[in-house]
Amino acid sequence: MCAFCAAVPVVASLGAKENSRQQREARDAEEQGKPAPAKRLPAGRVTMAAVGVLVAASIIYHTHSLTPL
Repeated sequence: MCAFCAAVPVVASLGAKENSRQQREARDAEEQGKPAPAKRLPAGRVTMAAVGVLVAASIIYHTHSLTPL
């Protein structure tokens, strides 16, 4: 498996974990009556962008010949 293909599930799982952490912190703050913590980056969107870039790179890598003509 190439590095791009291996990185897709890793990035997706790390992004899902960060997204759930942000949601949990916001929910916990709301339950305690505190203001929700400010999000640094929208984890879901960043994850989707990163996965999209990796998938595109994987497609390019697998469809182009690596040997010079």
